[in-house]
Amino acid sequence: MFLIFRSSAAIADSATPFTRDELRHIRVRRMRPGDEILIGDGISRRWSGVLSDDGKSAQSISPNFVESIEPRRILFTALPSPKRWDWLLQKSAELGVSEVYPVIFERSEKKKVSLERGQRILEEAAVQSGRFFLPLLRPELTFLQMLDRLRENEEAFAMSPRAELSLLDEIKKYSARAFLIIGPEGGYARAEEQLLLENKIPSFRIGRSVLRVETACLAALSLLS
Repeated sequence: MFLIFRSSAAIADSATPFTRDELRHIRVRRMRPGDEILIGDGISRRWSGVLSDDGKSAQSISPNFVESIEPRRILFTALPSPKRWDWLLQKSAELGVSEVYPVIFERSEKKKVSLERGQRILEEAAVQSGRFFLPLLRPELTFLQMLDRLRENEEAFAMSPRAELSLLDEIKKYSARAFLIIGPEGGYARAEEQLLLENKIPSFRIGRSVLRVETACLAALSLLS
């Protein structure tokens, strides 16, 4: 089985040509004409087709589709180092993240994010893990911009090792949709903690250990999944 993502309009074509990276994966996997290809719209639907005789497109696409609705997992996270950032994106996609927003906190070290590279990492991980939904990498936000998006949102929460409440005890509240905030490794600034309280965004912990950014993201997403 080989999965690719396309828009619904592209899927309607009689043949769906592969990108250079997809052709490379097909060669590596030693696929042959007639092998099954799955084509997803990145939202909720997936069609079946077969590898063409020349190995460069998906053909004989079924008019019927399989549909699946995934829980929404929107991640607002501080940025770790570039290598750890790539790893965070990859594993987050495997664990079901829907959208990722890099956030600049007071104690964040300013780092440049390539949206194109990050989106490619998310898509490759989504393909390998057989996701129906194609995760999206969004442009970075400041802490205050993030709060504007989450104001009075009952499905938003932050992770903090100093929190009294455990995410394990509250997890059922976020089964369908969750907006997850992961702060920098230096912790939230006092002003940020106060603003989270004022906006009624609860804080949870996982154990008592102080986790690195990517570890906290994956631990929380693992529990949510």
